[in-house]
Amino acid sequence: MTKKAMAHTDGPTIVFDKNAKSDTKIQEIVREFLADVPTLETKHNMPVVVFQDGVNNSYYIKCNALAQEAAELFDLDARIEVTSPESFRSNRNLLLNSNTYAKMRQDAGKGREFNDIIVEYNKTYNPSKPLKVWGGQHRSHAIAEAKNENNRHHGFRVFFNLNKEQRTEVALTSNTNIAVSNDTFDRMIEETVFGDKLRKWCQSVGFLGPQVDFPDVGSTAERITVKKARSFIVNFYLGKEKGKNLKDDELDKNVYDPYLTETGTSVDAEYKKVMDSRDINTDKG
Repeated sequence: MTKKAMAHTDGPTIVFDKNAKSDTKIQEIVREFLADVPTLETKHNMPVVVFQDGVNNSYYIKCNALAQEAAELFDLDARIEVTSPESFRSNRNLLLNSNTYAKMRQDAGKGREFNDIIVEYNKTYNPSKPLKVWGGQHRSHAIAEAKNENNRHHGFRVFFNLNKEQRTEVALTSNTNIAVSNDTFDRMIEETVFGDKLRKWCQSVGFLGPQVDFPDVGSTAERITVKKARSFIVNFYLGKEKGKNLKDDELDKNVYDPYLTETGTSVDAEYKKVMDSRDINTDKG
């Protein structure tokens, strides 16, 4: 069951699902999307239902678009912080040489229709590519490569007006089927809660090179991870505090177990305590 339809003289009727709170701003953004992006629903003047996620309250619709039209609008460089070019990117590690992708690309060329590709409609950056792809990056790439071989409809879940926390959760839940690594998970949560403070600190002290980010999934690069950087910072301040109560000759007489920060759906408590109480980029220690 859906709520009362919001009629409009131009384009499809927009209907809010019974579990979605009616929102005029969302309605207008959805209507803008339908005007910008050619969809099967618009072509046949079919009602478009707006859903609202029960966990993070994000709004989305389900729709279909032809390969040739959708591919021109894909942004495969989506980022969590829309105002920062250095923000976490959604798919820096596409496995285009894998056999799985080769099969996917072949299927797209033969006319396979892919469904539930997760995108965010966002024109804040790179406005000519408003479909920021968060889930189904490999399928989207295959669709784009095969668009001139077989122009079939593909299914999309399109999110609207996301804040940074919602965007992070969409990115995480959209990729659980490929087992997001702990390092990637840590990096996304870090940026959502604290922005780029940790990355800038690591760059300033030499743990990361200039303009270099934390390693990605499966990376073999000898770069510090978010977990290790967090642990280093926590241990520095724990050690500094403990040192206040030690005599000069006591330091080398004891064995100290390092504190390792935890990976999870929330930030490690000790690390959060440090970050909430000081600015690591200006603190002289």
